[in-house]
Amino acid sequence: MDLDLENKIIDYTLSILDLTEFNRLPIKNELNEFGIEGDFSYIELNKVYKICEEQNLIDKKKRRYDATLTLNGHNIKRSGGWLKHLENEKIKIEKKESRDVLELEIRNKEKEIRVLTISNLKLQNKHLSRYIFYSIISFVLGVVISNLKEISNLIEILKQ
Repeated sequence: MDLDLENKIIDYTLSILDLTEFNRLPIKNELNEFGIEGDFSYIELNKVYKICEEQNLIDKKKRRYDATLTLNGHNIKRSGGWLKHLENEKIKIEKKESRDVLELEIRNKEKEIRVLTISNLKLQNKHLSRYIFYSIISFVLGVVISNLKEISNLIEILKQ
């Protein structure tokens, strides 16, 4: 039995059962409705019911042909059925994967920003140190040039 057929049977089963009372499992209806035939048809259907129990959708209370919805099964039935529930779960997974991808992109961009910030700070420091160096040289040259006449007089006096 393929997964799509199992999900349709689960959806149908949830639509038939109630939360508060045990009802007869619609075995013959499901066999006819979904065209399940052959020697193993009851076995296949019981596998689907077992899946329902494992998913906490129905409770058979060790009864063979009777079941009731669990609270989880009832909530899924009220919110559109098993097929709608699967669709919603798929959307949740896709959103989570999308969110994970976006978070990874954000982390990568933050890392890139940190690297660029470090590079920018290094360039600013280099620029600042050059600025200070050129300022000192300019100051010294300005002092020398403005006092060039006095310096040349001082050199002549020292030569004598």
